[in-house]
Amino acid sequence: MGLAPTIARAQDGPPEEHEEAGRSRGGRAWGEEGGEGGEGAQRPAYHHYGQAFASLGVGGTVRILAHAAVCDPGVPGREGCRFSPPYLQLRGGWFFEGDGDLQHGAGLGIGTNLTPDGTAGLGIDAFGQWVLTPSYFLRYWFDQWFQLMGHFGVPLALSAVTGTSRQASTDFNWGLELQVGLVFKFLTGLGAYAAVNGAMFFAGDSMVWPTVSGEIGLMFEYEVLP
Repeated sequence: MGLAPTIARAQDGPPEEHEEAGRSRGGRAWGEEGGEGGEGAQRPAYHHYGQAFASLGVGGTVRILAHAAVCDPGVPGREGCRFSPPYLQLRGGWFFEGDGDLQHGAGLGIGTNLTPDGTAGLGIDAFGQWVLTPSYFLRYWFDQWFQLMGHFGVPLALSAVTGTSRQASTDFNWGLELQVGLVFKFLTGLGAYAAVNGAMFFAGDSMVWPTVSGEIGLMFEYEVLP
């Protein structure tokens, strides 16, 4: 996502100028459509070519519920367990070619915890949990500078659990997440984003962990022209 991506407008003029405008690399090209009655009237129509994207961000998470067996904020010395460790998040995917201000795509995320979580009796070391998240993406273009982007994903988590209260093991849990954020493009192919994420994780022993996260990072794009 240089300069910010340009918007090429089709003006009255020779046909070849319209075709050149339609190949703008800014991700938003103005097309030409005929009016009713064959009058040849023009109106703007956005067109987005396919775009590969990747993002790298960091975030923090608040646990809405705290299970006493693992995390009890009422126990002295464990008040901070309401907060999950900060995490590192990498995503990549593809936005499909199409017309209009709304663009959709698919992608995969991978994330890990940057600090330990839990207690000496039962916990996870730094980089001890890895989460793969296949996701469906939607993006709305306000203009060439700002886009609203969100995704719905299914996090699949593998955790290396250690501690004095149980034998070391690898645990699996999964969840559902919905994220919405704002992207600001300050260079062609490069932008910054801030997002809010709500998730529900389903762990062992019938535990349900609802969480809310905040995330900031950078987003990279490469537009593929025909």
